[in-house]
Amino acid sequence: MMMKLVGFVAETIGNEDNLVIADAIIRIDGKEFVAPKPDWKTDDLRPLVASQRNFVHWLDSSEHREIAEGNFVWVAGSGFVAVLSTDYVTEMRRQIAAWSVYTRGIRWRIGNRTNFRQFQIQVGNNIEDAFFKLLRTGGSVDSIRSLTKVYENLPLPPTLERNAWLGLIYLEIGPFRSYNNTARTAMRDGLVQSTEEFDKLVQRRRNLIKQKPIIEVASSVEVLPSNDGDTTIAIISKLPTYGNLKPNIRALDPALPKSIFGSRKWREVPKTSVVEIIHNYDAKNQDPLRGLFR
Repeated sequence: MMMKLVGFVAETIGNEDNLVIADAIIRIDGKEFVAPKPDWKTDDLRPLVASQRNFVHWLDSSEHREIAEGNFVWVAGSGFVAVLSTDYVTEMRRQIAAWSVYTRGIRWRIGNRTNFRQFQIQVGNNIEDAFFKLLRTGGSVDSIRSLTKVYENLPLPPTLERNAWLGLIYLEIGPFRSYNNTARTAMRDGLVQSTEEFDKLVQRRRNLIKQKPIIEVASSVEVLPSNDGDTTIAIISKLPTYGNLKPNIRALDPALPKSIFGSRKWREVPKTSVVEIIHNYDAKNQDPLRGLFR
């Protein structure tokens, strides 16, 4: 039995900055059915009735796709697409460009629940990286606001990392009432014990971002190509005290296999005035240790 996606049902008005799950409209043997939930099975399909047809976003016949059980439609609003199409999130720009175009800047694709969750996390991580770059380099407020709209709407679990980023953004560009709300939310969720603790956390992050990149204060930096010719490695020596971060600097252990280079396997570096740090080198941003402070 061949099942074809021929349309979807989703509220696109008011969700311009969101990524939403849509009910798939599936055609089987010339009849249309609604898949009412993401993890649907064939037995869950309901016949599409006449009163529902006006609410369906119908796809052109050239856009019809085969769809398997459990897959559903991801719909990205025009604002979401616009943010992910900027240079600030290059990794996501390549992905969103491959999605199918619907209308009014909306894009869509088919996927399962696991991939949907992974994509949301990836979007969040890329936006956090963009926040870091924009705040460090004095990027435009409008760009930060656009990124923040998408970041706020990502349905991700509450974490201290997420609340700290939102707090920092609200502290920098407002509105301040959103900062206070985020501080109270972090306390309510048990992520901090008090709003004062949250204030200190955000201020530490703010101070970190305002610091000069380590590459600018290290006494010598040697950039070496790796064996694969793609990744480059920076060796930084004679690193002076760098704010209050010196005892907490972490580095990739050179003894680890090259296959995991760039992963989250770290070793602590002893507190000393002369260290060597090996890390993936970001030639564009001139800051090889950016990833150490996530």
